[in-house]
Amino acid sequence: MGNGWIKLHRKFLNWEWYGDVNASRLFMHILLSANYTDKKWRGILIKRGQFLTSLQTLSKETNLSVKSVRTSL
Repeated sequence: MGNGWIKLHRKFLNWEWYGDVNASRLFMHILLSANYTDKKWRGILIKRGQFLTSLQTLSKETNLSVKSVRTSL
């Protein structure tokens, strides 16, 4: 993982999906995984705030099943 930090507002606690452990865990993982600078991947520009992934990769990285990842998304 890269360097840097994310800013998270306390309103996150009031988010309607916050109580869903899988959804909030996946959301946090996605926030932390997003590029903080533009990068190139196989000639394609992946901009700041974006990242490439798959259901299987998200499943491995979060220890959630593919079905749980798909449902949470």
